[in-house]
Amino acid sequence: MDREYALKEEDIRMLHNKAKEDLKFNIFMGFDGFVDKILKPVRMKDRDNTDFFQTIKEFADYLAAKEGKSCSVALEKVQEKIGGNMPIMANALGTLGCKPVCVGTMGFPEVLPIFRQMSGNCLLISVGNPGYSDALEFISGKLMLGENGDIDALDYRRLISAVPEEELIRYLEECDGAAFLNWGELIGSNDIWENILTRILPKCEFKGRKTMLMDFSDFSKRQKEEVEKMTELIRGYAQYFDIAVSLNENELEQFSEKLGFGEMSMEEKLLTLSKRFSCSEMVLHLLGASCYVKGDEILSIEKEIVKNPRTITGGGDNFNAGLLLGLLLKMDMEGAIRLGAGLSSLYVKYGREVTWEELMEYSFSS
Repeated sequence: MDREYALKEEDIRMLHNKAKEDLKFNIFMGFDGFVDKILKPVRMKDRDNTDFFQTIKEFADYLAAKEGKSCSVALEKVQEKIGGNMPIMANALGTLGCKPVCVGTMGFPEVLPIFRQMSGNCLLISVGNPGYSDALEFISGKLMLGENGDIDALDYRRLISAVPEEELIRYLEECDGAAFLNWGELIGSNDIWENILTRILPKCEFKGRKTMLMDFSDFSKRQKEEVEKMTELIRGYAQYFDIAVSLNENELEQFSEKLGFGEMSMEEKLLTLSKRFSCSEMVLHLLGASCYVKGDEILSIEKEIVKNPRTITGGGDNFNAGLLLGLLLKMDMEGAIRLGAGLSSLYVKYGREVTWEELMEYSFSS
């Protein structure tokens, strides 16, 4: 692995000195939950060989050529697993030794067996049934076909029917950090975020600042007014938390389109958005690098591109797990990004969550 995206020697020494007890951060997380079916679209198949569509463009071109006709696409199932930003990120953190409090849609009235396979360090609090997602994976990315179901009905009222306000106050007071995820797919996310901001946080007695990671997922279907409301809420949360925003290029483009600064360069968009959010940290994920805001500069760190991934669905969530853990360990932003990149690379290579020992072995040997 290139030293350009490997952990620095001082980071490695610090991390190798961490005992299991040092990683047992309490992290409050919400609010989604999906069951993911990972599929690969078949281009050609005979008795001996299967040839898959390699890129989204190749698949799109094939479908476009069938305009006005009928066609059939075979799908090969790779696996069925927990899905949604919160469960995947929480499972990664739990596997590393953290203690996530997971509030989301994981089955109702009982948590579904597939979510009970998550790390035993995760406290599962379900507020509804999950959505279901067929993830078509390609080398160049993935196409998520979602059936949201009960997730669309999740709002603050339903949330507190499962987690009373006094419990929310306690969880947030006791947490070392928090993660609010998948704003884009949760129609009631503004309602949840606003009520927690106005009804819960003013009653919390915090001892010092905490870190909150926010990741929005694809919100192309959300209205401009909803996005503007969300940016106001983030500024409100910045009164209580050090906000770390994690987004990809598609999400940055959606923000620039809906908030009216689409003519700017990528660097200008990132700086503008960072100031609008009043966030402490902002990271942008590109294919072979991660960019982050430092003052009025945009700095870039190269990262590994895994050539033969076992899975890519969840790679970003594992990056976020490493990023948040790095910030909780008081690493600088560059070190936290490298920790996230290492965790994401291993997840994509192995197709599963990795332990702290595996992560350290990977980082140390790079």
